Amino acid sequence: MNTALFKASLKANWVLFLVIFLIMTMYVGIMVGMYDPDQPEVWDDFVNMLPEQMVSAFGFQIVGTGLLGFLGSYIYGFLIILFPMIYVIILNNRLIAQHVDSGSMAYLLTTPNKRRKIVLT
Repeated sequence: MNTALFKASLKANWVLFLVIFLIMTMYVGIMVGMYDPDQPEVWDDFVNMLPEQMVSAFGFQIVGTGLLGFLGSYIYGFLIILFPMIYVIILNNRLIAQHVDSGSMAYLLTTPNKRRKIVLT
């Protein structure tokens, strides 16, 4: 790993990580606030209203009756996949595609580092 490039990338993209982390924290807080232990059948009605393919795609098959089951089925079924995927797409665009578009990737490739080393950094 090229440490100079890695440090520069961390300094340039720490705000994006912080934003994604705060959004996920906000969603967890909202989900805890939405949980109503007296009405678990509302969640069952919602899941039964959706098509089977959508239920399986979002991971809503297993819905627990408690708070942990509710959070586990909603957050870990869909959001834990969605937000890191958005983060990786934006970060890849910033780290690779932006350097290619601006022409600075040519300067990185003229260093004695291999292409694989630059991309993995």
